[in-house]
Amino acid sequence: MMCSKWAFSECAKVLDSMLSARKGRLRKILNRLHEVPPGSLPKVEMELRNAFVPLLLSGRDAKYEGAEVEYAFWLSAVMRCYEQAGDQSKLLMILFGPATTDSGETLINWQLLCDHTIMSQSVAEELLKPLSDALHVLMKTKEIDDFHHSWSQHDVFNVIEELSTTPEPWSFENFVSLLLFRPALIPISLTARLEHNYADEACLMFNTFAIVGLHLLQSAAVSLCSTANSGSS
Repeated sequence: MMCSKWAFSECAKVLDSMLSARKGRLRKILNRLHEVPPGSLPKVEMELRNAFVPLLLSGRDAKYEGAEVEYAFWLSAVMRCYEQAGDQSKLLMILFGPATTDSGETLINWQLLCDHTIMSQSVAEELLKPLSDALHVLMKTKEIDDFHHSWSQHDVFNVIEELSTTPEPWSFENFVSLLLFRPALIPISLTARLEHNYADEACLMFNTFAIVGLHLLQSAAVSLCSTANSGSS
């Protein structure tokens, strides 16, 4: 990570230089991915992840002064490479979504959250929490003074909605788990449904929160007991 003592305008120049390097390779990749369905260019998607994450997005847990604001800047600036929520949600999935290994190659697994319901706390934490954490960081940017890359609740809501329906609608339980890992995200999705007369869907969310929350707690408890038993044996 860098930019802890730089003006954000200077940091933005670093991102622009990255996008322009190698005859604009990353900028061309962003344009290509905008034009095709998710998963159509798996190697290109991983090239983008491997370019951005190690250099700009590896400091989420850094402890030095200003690290939180710095990480928020880089994440927000990278996400703003696209203007539309659909593209931004695809980029978020490319950066932090679940991956799988196929014939020795690591690829973004776009179908996993659509086709499978994740009820294990440890698996959900591995697959969904990175996405939740990133959305939470975007949501908190509005609290940063003089921050020109801030995201409104409406912006974050649109990304959540696009994310959880790409390439197909996720299992509703997975959608709820995404919110549960960062409860501050819950009002964004719930309030929007109540305000736009989707009361039935809001009620379903309430019920699913209870069911999924209980399953995740039970899974965590079983895991803790297993760990304790193995440690005492």
